[in-house]
Amino acid sequence: MIVVIGKGIFGLSVAEFLSREGQCKVLVLSSNEHETASSAAAANLATKAQVFARDPHFALKISGKQIYRRWLQQLCAESPQFRETNLSKIYVEGSGRDFFSNEQLAEKQWKRVQQSSSEIAARNLHQQELQRTGADSIEYGREAWVDAEVLLRLLEDVCRTRGVEFCECDVTDLVHLETLGRGAQALILCAGSKTPAVLEAWQVRELPPAFQKSRRWSYGATLAFEAPQVQLPQGVALLEWVSDAALEKLTFSGTPERFFCSSVSAACPHPHNPNTPGVPDAALLAQQQAVVVDALKSFFGLELNSLNHSWRWGTRLGFGHRELVVEALPHSFSFIAGSVVVASGAHKSGFLFAPLIGSLVRQKLQA
Repeated sequence: MIVVIGKGIFGLSVAEFLSREGQCKVLVLSSNEHETASSAAAANLATKAQVFARDPHFALKISGKQIYRRWLQQLCAESPQFRETNLSKIYVEGSGRDFFSNEQLAEKQWKRVQQSSSEIAARNLHQQELQRTGADSIEYGREAWVDAEVLLRLLEDVCRTRGVEFCECDVTDLVHLETLGRGAQALILCAGSKTPAVLEAWQVRELPPAFQKSRRWSYGATLAFEAPQVQLPQGVALLEWVSDAALEKLTFSGTPERFFCSSVSAACPHPHNPNTPGVPDAALLAQQQAVVVDALKSFFGLELNSLNHSWRWGTRLGFGHRELVVEALPHSFSFIAGSVVVASGAHKSGFLFAPLIGSLVRQKLQA
């Protein structure tokens, strides 16, 4: 048996991978004490051409996007609930288009994302499509979007169909955890922003280097709404608007049946405890929500009060500037026969790595 802690995008993706072809018994434990980043995502699978090519995980993101459609198709085919689902209603591929409030901002971003062919080749990366489509806009090729809420339900449905067991409990309680997980061959911690609090409760002192980085706590939201009259430009999967104020950076995605605008976000470091989030600035969040409402009206002519809509809120955590952390954890848990691995997708990046995270975890288990 392998115990997976967490049922966000990483926890469910790892459980799905480990349960393929009945490889092993999988138990997923979770506690719903706070809103997770996974539930607050759209999720936008943006890599913006070369903009993150200096990121050590850039090639991995591209690899994940290349198999995303096939991965989703296989999941839907296996799920009794989603077998007849039209994939175009939950997943969109196309270009990404950025609009800027002035030409100076556009020029700054253009210089940032452009990289020489020699640098791309040296990093063994494919040249990504990138073009300046106007004085105030840039277009990126090979972008995508997936409905996070639907994907989470789909993964859980597939896991349950395969016999994966789910249990809600206090995952910080080691005594209870030992009772449920006694004899487990491995434990995979995919607790998202709850990770530091869990490790603190487990009294784990020796942390991997990645978890010793400065922690970036934030609390934010994605707006989901039904607006059949709204459509992105033909062939565009993601549309972003960037103004002089950083808080006015909005990304639109979705389908005519279900549309999304993200994100509202405010830093929320705790003044005394680095292992838990603090209270976000309510006034700043309200200000950003107002910006979203104004943008919907100016871009699409939509009045929010006339739409069926909801805000998806969640706590996010990043370790330094790493987009992905998968590390083996030294432990002395007598009830675990093998390894403990911690997996975290920093600041909403979990969905980008979802098709591959299970294999990355397996590599750590076999190391």
